Amino acid sequence: MAQPYQFIRIPLGPRMLEEASRRAAELPIYRQSHRGLQANQVGCIGEVVAEQVLKRLEVPVLPVYGVTHDLEVRGKRTEIKTKDRTVAPKSTYECSVPLYNAAVQCPEMYIFLSIERNIVPRESMDIFRFHTAWVVGYATDMDMNEKSMIKKAGTMEPNGVSFFTDCRNISISQLRPFMTLAAVTQ
Repeated sequence: MAQPYQFIRIPLGPRMLEEASRRAAELPIYRQSHRGLQANQVGCIGEVVAEQVLKRLEVPVLPVYGVTHDLEVRGKRTEIKTKDRTVAPKSTYECSVPLYNAAVQCPEMYIFLSIERNIVPRESMDIFRFHTAWVVGYATDMDMNEKSMIKKAGTMEPNGVSFFTDCRNISISQLRPFMTLAAVTQ
C-alpha cells in the first residue's frame, strides 16, 4: 500500500518543463479531451518524470508512446496517468483512468503521478505553473480490476470536482509503492 512517506517528490525544473512543453506541442488535441493542450501538458510532464525516475532507479524502460501504452517497463506494457492538483497528494486521494481509453489501451501496469501547480486561472497555458511532481505508486492491471471502482461522468469527487467522463478510480492507499519496481528482478 502506497503511503505519503513512500511518494517520490520531484521538483520540476526548467529542462523538464521545456521537454514536456515540446512534447505536448507536438501532440494532437484528442477528440475526447476536455482540456486540450492543458491535458497534453499534464500528461507529458508525467511521462518525462516517470522516464527520469525509472532510469535513475536503473529500471529497464523503453519509451513507446503508442496508442496502446506509453512505456515498456521491465517488458510490461505500461501507461502513465498523471493528475493535476493544487496541493500535495495524500494517500486518501484517488487516481483515475478514463474509460474511453479502454477500447485501445490494454496496459499490464499503470504508473500514477500527481503534479502540483500554483493556483492560477484554470485556463492558464503556462507550463511553468507546475512546480512539483509526486510519483505516488503503481498498479497492475489485476490490481485495477480487483480494487478500482467505476465513477460515472457527472459524479462528484470528495473534493467537489465532478468527473467529466466515466473513469476507473483507485485510492492512492491501494497502490503498490513505486520503489518496489526498482527491487523487482527480471
